[in-house]
Amino acid sequence: MIPKVAYYNLTSEYFEEINSGEPFINFPGGYPREFDFLSEKPCSDNWNPRIFAFALGNWNRKKYSDFPVIAGEHRGASIRVRKLLESHFPGLIEFLPFRVRTTIGTVIDVEYSLLHLLKCAVAVDRKNSVLLPRQTSFSRPTRQDDCLLEKVVINSRKLVEPICRVSGWSPYYLFREDVVQMLTDEGLVPQRHRLFELVELC
Repeated sequence: MIPKVAYYNLTSEYFEEINSGEPFINFPGGYPREFDFLSEKPCSDNWNPRIFAFALGNWNRKKYSDFPVIAGEHRGASIRVRKLLESHFPGLIEFLPFRVRTTIGTVIDVEYSLLHLLKCAVAVDRKNSVLLPRQTSFSRPTRQDDCLLEKVVINSRKLVEPICRVSGWSPYYLFREDVVQMLTDEGLVPQRHRLFELVELC
């Protein structure tokens, strides 16, 4: 039997970070209208790299996270992460740059991009995943519709890319273990927080 290759989910850590006083980013209206993060088509043609997001919390420090905390289902990355992933995995991720400022208008000198995963796997295992209470059946995953799950199990045979998103469970941004190890070796994964969580596979 061929052993399963481990995959990790790039978590948001949104509420945990807010409660701990860590800085986070919030886009006006919740998300940029130009960014359809569920689409597998590039968004760069309609993207304005001068778009601003608000920096909330304590940003009075010189070193910022390479994986900024962003409200909602979006994920972000620093210029260091962008250069590393673009060089090793071209065509898997689209990086959409944005600027950051405080609520009083002060621009923060940091280079961040939204992560747009261009590869999607229909990989939620319906036999082993568990629906939320009062849900009687799996909804059919569409661009706007997730399965309502209490427990998520991913079919490992459906995962062929080192980085991908899971159709039907949009919070999952999957990174293969060798990608996570590479990011860790480069010092891009913080040690204080659980940025990558191991995904249950079958």
